[in-house]
Amino acid sequence: VGFTGSTGTGKAIAQTCAAKFTPTVLELGGKSAAILRSDVDVELFAKNLPYLGFTFTGQNCFIHSRVIVHKSKFDEVRQAMIESAAGINVGDPFADKTHNGPLISSAHREKVESYIASGLSEGAEIAYGGKRPETFAKGWYLEPTILQNVRSEMKVCQEEIFGPVISLLVADNDEQAIAIANYSEFGLAGSVWSQDEESARSVADQVDTGSIGINCFGFNTAAPFGGRKNSGIGTELGVEGFLAYAKYKSTHYSK
Repeated sequence: VGFTGSTGTGKAIAQTCAAKFTPTVLELGGKSAAILRSDVDVELFAKNLPYLGFTFTGQNCFIHSRVIVHKSKFDEVRQAMIESAAGINVGDPFADKTHNGPLISSAHREKVESYIASGLSEGAEIAYGGKRPETFAKGWYLEPTILQNVRSEMKVCQEEIFGPVISLLVADNDEQAIAIANYSEFGLAGSVWSQDEESARSVADQVDTGSIGINCFGFNTAAPFGGRKNSGIGTELGVEGFLAYAKYKSTHYSK
């Protein structure tokens, strides 16, 4: 059984399949982190933010919903992220210039809004967005939202929101940034942003996640894609994705 969807549904499928030892490939939720080192190219990151954080209005498993910034770059990155989010065109999903359409349902928008409210109740602040756009008479629209003054233990940092909400966190150094990134029940995607490729690769190697990008986040159908921890089990895509559905049989001859 191959399934892509929520962690809760994936666990139910795994339990059902376990009764008959039916193999499963589960690609589930994520709470991916972008780590911005002290030498980050801020302009490059901000240019990529609409794709990284807000694709499909945040209704995407690999969304980088946590941005972990070195303290020396926090103010600059925060401002660049606000400007990038402000440039996202929210509107009719069938219009060519639209980047963010509506959320999937009224109930889901209310759920996403409840996460924002939860963050605020725990001490976070809205750096940008957080409201329903006033320009639409119908449709379940929500502005791209950036939360600041966020701590890792907050609900908005630990649970998959599946909406256009990013939490902005601060790290003193690479080690702390890695620890923050790994402080999650999920491990699906992520990225590291730095002008020192060797150091960025070292950081990337220590993040417990199935896929990670350096100064980007790529999705290559020729490469294996799968998650760690509550992000799933097994592998999709690439040769490895086909082999996940293979069964092996050994036949032995005597001489």
